[in-house]
Parts: sequence; C-alpha cells; structure tokens
Amino acid sequence: MEYLTPRGETIRTAVNDDLLVVVMLPSTVAYGSIVSFDHAFKSLHSLVQRLEGVVNDAPLCDYYDTQDVGWIGLEGAVWVVARADDVINVAGHRLSTAALEDVVLRHARIADAVVVGAPDPTKGDVPLCLYVMRPPQDGNNPSVDEEIVAESTVTQELIALVRHLIGPIAAFRKAAAVPALPRTRSGKALRGAISKMARSQLIKLPATIEDPSVFTEIKIALQKLGYAQNAPDPEMS
Repeated sequence: MEYLTPRGETIRTAVNDDLLVVVMLPSTVAYGSIVSFDHAFKSLHSLVQRLEGVVNDAPLCDYYDTQDVGWIGLEGAVWVVARADDVINVAGHRLSTAALEDVVLRHARIADAVVVGAPDPTKGDVPLCLYVMRPPQDGNNPSVDEEIVAESTVTQELIALVRHLIGPIAAFRKAAAVPALPRTRSGKALRGAISKMARSQLIKLPATIEDPSVFTEIKIALQKLGYAQNAPDPEMS
C-alpha cells in the first residue's frame, strides 16, 4: 500500500487532517485473477486524470487506484473515510463529499458528520449535512431551548465555514444536528441510505448496521429541512 496526496506526493509519515488519495501497488497475480484487465485499465485512466500522469517520477502503471480517500493520524493509523468518486453534482460543479465533511469536522462543536446529495429544483443536487454536536466544554447540561439555539448557531457557522474554505459554488445551506449517525460495525457511514431517505425512497439497511433506531431522529431532522416528507420506515435487508 502507498498513500498519495491529490498532488501525487507519496506520504509515509503521519499527517493530521490531510485528505489523501489511497492507492495500492498490485502484483501480477492481482491483475491476472482478482482484478480484470478492463477494470485495471479504467482504474489507471482515472488515476491519470486525477494526478495528471506523474507520481513522484514513477510510471502510473505501477499503481492501482482503490478510489478511496482518507487521512493518516498522528500515530500512523490510516483512516479511510469515503470514496473518491462520491461526489455531488451542484449545478454542473462536482463536489467531493469527503472534502465537505473535512471542512465541517473542523468546527470545534462537531463530533461527527456526513454530507450527502439532496434534490434541488434548480441546481439538481445540493449538499445536505447531518452532524453530531459535542457537549459544551463547560460541562453543564443545556436546556432544550439552549440546545436549539446552539444548533442554529452551529449551522450558521458551518455554512459560513464552507463558503469561506470551498466557496459559494458549494451551495451549502442545508444542515441539521442529530443524536447519532448510522454506521456499520466497521464504522462505514450509510450515506446512500440517508440520501435515499431524503428523496422519500425505501431503504434497506444492512445486517451490519450498528443501530437502526438512529433513522427515527434522522427522518425528523430531514423533514425539518424539507425532505423525506413521504419517506417510508427503513427495512432490514
């Protein structure tokens, strides 16, 4: 395994909060059996487009693009957080959900967050963010009214933060707090299920989901944002 920045630079030491392109050096066996030649060619073509053909003066044919992005923690652990092809088409602009989530998670009150695409009548899709807030640093238990005010403040700060770091083309205006996000036992966020619920589509939850009940609060949050008005309850697959 090797880990590359979006500029094609190999990363071997710990880097905190930097999004990486994660690629894999395949063996002849991998190309001959596990990975078809057609799939390998498409992966190579994708990597050439993304890294403009040069990776540390090494030929790109030595790399297999896993289409994953993530970051390396201070202790050297690699966290794969999203798919590189997980993008939202906002009025013709392709925005990475991982990049948007990276900005959201920079906020001091955000403990966890996912960004998905939600339908918009003029832009096609727009980013929709669900986030989990950290408790106040003073240790006090806020009242319900105080939490509502805090959520409203955090949402406005997130909108301003995304606009500052990514730009107004992101059209980031839809965000809401939830108690928890749906994840599998391995930590994978169920972004597709959230996006389908926002569109009032039936979703089938995998058996590996950690807590199916979180979708009750997620549905309420989506409805407050104007989505999931006729969404059926999720079913287990």
